[in-house]
Amino acid sequence: MYKPDIKNIVLECVAEVSGFGTDALKDHLDDALMADLGLDSIKIMEAWALIENRVSLDLGVIGDQQPATLHAVIEHVQAVLAAKGG
Repeated sequence: MYKPDIKNIVLECVAEVSGFGTDALKDHLDDALMADLGLDSIKIMEAWALIENRVSLDLGVIGDQQPATLHAVIEHVQAVLAAKGG
C-alpha cells in the first residue's frame, strides 16, 4: 500500500501558501507557525485545506486546536492517517 510522505506534503502545502521554500521550512519545523514564521490564521487554514486535499482526509482540527508548529502538524497528520488505517 502506498504511504504518502507526510513531511514533504506538509512542507509543500505550507510553502505554497506562505511563499517560503520547502528547504527553508525544513529548518523551522519547531518554530511557531504564527509567532515565528509569521503565518496568519487565514494562511494556516489555507495550508490545512491543501494538506487535507493532498491526503484525502478530514483532519478534524479547527480553530485554537490546530497544531502550533510544522512538526506538530506532521505528527497530527501521521496520527490521523494511522488511525484511519493509512
